[in-house]
Amino acid sequence: MLKFFILIYLSSSSFLFAEKNEPQSSVMICDHTAAMSSELLLRTLNYRESAFNTCLRCEGPSCKMKSWPKEKKGDEAICKRIFCTPANVNKNYEVPADSPRGRSKFSYSYEISKKGKIKDFKILNYEGAHKPRDIVDYLKAYTKKTSYEPLVYDGKEYEITNLGFSMSVHLKHDWE
Repeated sequence: MLKFFILIYLSSSSFLFAEKNEPQSSVMICDHTAAMSSELLLRTLNYRESAFNTCLRCEGPSCKMKSWPKEKKGDEAICKRIFCTPANVNKNYEVPADSPRGRSKFSYSYEISKKGKIKDFKILNYEGAHKPRDIVDYLKAYTKKTSYEPLVYDGKEYEITNLGFSMSVHLKHDWE
């Protein structure tokens, strides 16, 4: 079995979200690659109920993060911390064996399910060695153990549907 080195560069470059079918304003850029500490998680959970209507716009069991004007980016950051920062991230993962080697940049949208798992990756833009199917397979492997505290408000479970992120990867064999 081949060993691989993986270099991941994370970014939230807005130019990557300029997709015709998915306007940038409809996707809230949330980093799913860094988890909060268990102490911080306990503190943020205390604020979920009071911040629910301030940060989220819900229809039935589906919620979207609200957009914030530039002058209120601090409020946006608080909402992101409370609702779209993972409790756990996948520190060790196996790259799919058939994943192409080389550099790629891609942006994507994703959702947090009612159970607190990442689902429904949609590739918005990409360039480089990976094609959309390869990117989705890579993201599924990368986020397999990533989890969020499930979103429960007033005894009902909710999902968050308008999240996105961008990533640059460089996959290569260990002898390269």
